Amino acid sequence: MLRNETDEQQKGMDATHLTPYPLDPFSPGTGPYHAPAEGDGLSLLEAMGDNPTAIVHYALAQWNRYIATNDASSLGLFQTFVQWFLDHEVRIDSDASGWPVSSSQPAGYKSYPRLSAVTQGCALSLFRRAYEATKEQSYLAVMQRVARTFERDILDGGVSAPIGDDGIFFEEVASYPAAHSLSGCMFALLGLYDYGALFPDIEGDERIQRCLKTLHIFFEEFDTGFWTRTDLLHRDLASDAELLLQTQLLEALVAYSGCEHCSLVVSRWKSYRMQVRTRLHWKVNQTCAFVLKAIGRRLQARLFRISQSSPLLRVCVPVYAFPVIGGTRAVLAGMAQVTTGTWHIEYLTQHRGPNPDVLTIYTFGAKRTTPWLFPLVLL
Repeated sequence: MLRNETDEQQKGMDATHLTPYPLDPFSPGTGPYHAPAEGDGLSLLEAMGDNPTAIVHYALAQWNRYIATNDASSLGLFQTFVQWFLDHEVRIDSDASGWPVSSSQPAGYKSYPRLSAVTQGCALSLFRRAYEATKEQSYLAVMQRVARTFERDILDGGVSAPIGDDGIFFEEVASYPAAHSLSGCMFALLGLYDYGALFPDIEGDERIQRCLKTLHIFFEEFDTGFWTRTDLLHRDLASDAELLLQTQLLEALVAYSGCEHCSLVVSRWKSYRMQVRTRLHWKVNQTCAFVLKAIGRRLQARLFRISQSSPLLRVCVPVYAFPVIGGTRAVLAGMAQVTTGTWHIEYLTQHRGPNPDVLTIYTFGAKRTTPWLFPLVLL
């Protein structure tokens, strides 16, 4: 329907009454993607490698371009990308669906597509605008299926991770351990606000408020006092472009929610990019982190040598003493049995005793070293 009726829709549509997307992920210095070269829809899809996240961002950028310029070709591209999403929708079960995204994994882990709160949230925003343009009822059904993934835990085929007693966080990569990516969660919230504009729902509004409250708690974890972090798993400092994206997303959330807390945070984060002192602090930290990681890789290669050709994933298990007794021993034995042929298990301990099974065991610390130092060793 989209391709056949594009010309008629373009003639009868008043772009001034359409809802723009609150930011452009392809604008210079913003977002994780570079806009592909101009071309027709098929060549652009090929250039983006059928990556759902890149495609939905580019589609929303074309929508904004159409509203700003009334350029019919931008609307045509937007509709081509909407059709791509219809054709590639993956049903999770009878009432939920999405677009899994391939993500890189550490060596030894199987890489497989996972849902992303970014893609799911932006898809809600995409189909809200496609419905505005066409009033096509099938788009509403797609939105309802996509919204189900925000109601479910990651383990149940969703993108939500529970936080504390009542908190919730929408994950950019729906996998445990959850990374808690700030930008990913905010993209998801923008999509849920768009969904709520067409489907007012008390439970949906409560879900948004629970996530906002979680963000309020986590803002202190993301804020270093001079810059921000991209996520809470790796805790790396954001790049300049990532901080810009975070502030733009947070500004959009303020516009949707009217949240004064978020407004104060975004004002502070915008100042980080403008001040010489904070930018210098960020640069120094980035340089130090790069040097420390390089030194750490060399030390690791010297202290824990293993054949680089091994197909096994190398896993280090810290224990308080070796051999272990009781339930811990049974757990470790069971883990070793289950992962035979997949993992090469090594052990790190403070006190090493008899080792009849000739396991790989490393020792750390002196006799008077407290076991509380072990977490520092792992870091």
